[in-house]
Amino acid sequence: MKSFYHFLPVMLLLILTAFTETSTAQIKDGEATVIQGNTVTVSIGAAYQTTLNRATGINYSWTAGSSAISIQSKTNKACTIKGNTVGTAKLNYHCSYYIDGYYRTMDFYYDITIKANTILVTRIEMTPSSATLDVGHTLQLSTVAYPSNATVRSLNFSTENYSVASVSTSGLVTALGAGTVKVWARAKDGSGAGNYCIVTVKEPTKVSSIELSEYERIMEPDKEFSLTAVILPEDANNRTVEWTSDNYDVATVNNGLVRAVGVGSCLITCGSTDGSDIKASCRITVNEPEKRWLSIILPNGSISIDVSEMEDINLKLTPDEGYLLHSLSIDGEEQTIDGNSIYLTIPKLESNSIVNAVFADEVSTYVDNIENDINNYHVSVFNKLVSVSGLSVGDIVKIYSSNGSLVKITNESKIELNTPGIYILRIGSHSFKFAI
Repeated sequence: MKSFYHFLPVMLLLILTAFTETSTAQIKDGEATVIQGNTVTVSIGAAYQTTLNRATGINYSWTAGSSAISIQSKTNKACTIKGNTVGTAKLNYHCSYYIDGYYRTMDFYYDITIKANTILVTRIEMTPSSATLDVGHTLQLSTVAYPSNATVRSLNFSTENYSVASVSTSGLVTALGAGTVKVWARAKDGSGAGNYCIVTVKEPTKVSSIELSEYERIMEPDKEFSLTAVILPEDANNRTVEWTSDNYDVATVNNGLVRAVGVGSCLITCGSTDGSDIKASCRITVNEPEKRWLSIILPNGSISIDVSEMEDINLKLTPDEGYLLHSLSIDGEEQTIDGNSIYLTIPKLESNSIVNAVFADEVSTYVDNIENDINNYHVSVFNKLVSVSGLSVGDIVKIYSSNGSLVKITNESKIELNTPGIYILRIGSHSFKFAI
């Protein structure tokens, strides 16, 4: 009995020690993150691995704290888990072993975070970073979400003040009113990534005046002309104009091209379209077309013809018997005569015109031109002025009326006659017949 009590304290000590070792509290050894659907390997601490390298009789277990993770493979030092659902879970590790003849245990846990199977946007590039717009103008923002393999790269656009500028779902900014505003692009994936452009909106420069190339014009029906406009200032944002007529029965207008339609008066107006209400007008007066007369003055009879509606005018000139067509002028401009041609074509006239013809005695002209080039006289008439070329010193010019009366005698080459009628001009044996 004495020996039994001698060993009793020792046995109690061993039992107490064993109890203490097996009741060690669970402690946190680490944490890990796993992407949903992917795997990650969790290992015990390096010091504990060193201990197990010396231990014997190792008995271990890895257990998942919830269905959010599942164990794929395990050893006494590491465990590979798979993330099942987004959230958090505990991974438990328990191990018992002997070392240096003593029984030992390890009781650890690991906090596991399971993230969604997505790659979030981390950065958004936006160009431009700032811009200035006039009211009514637009700006297309250019944006790029990074990383390029982010799961959701689409963006939400917004503006901090829609009275200054609005923005479409594609990033098209429209300036609405004067002011400054931030226009944002934010990631839709909830990452919080975003960027902005500072937009300054200013009131547009409006038209201050319009200057026309003409302010009054008199026209005839069916005539047209171009009316041009200068828009000031040159940096006006909206320089487009609108052309109108206040009476389209008198004149029409198309982008400044004015066409007379009927007799009367109207205003052609050029007006701004930017809201400045600036206008300029040109007074158009359309009159009945003036008649155009062709006066043909011949030594054997004169006539005036209304050629207002005529195009080309064809004339047949017939000299008196015994005379040839000597000279012909239109409005004082000498015309070329091919031989003794008596046919004349005059293009359409835009104003009154006068044809003057001079006949010459056929015999004397023929003799003069062939046998006596020294005295080759030339007579032309325009209105009341008679011109004689080829006069020599001592030559006398005599002018007779149609009844044979001497009207004027001179040695001048320019002779003015004030009384209409038919005249005979003689220089020596040469005679010329004309009318004024």
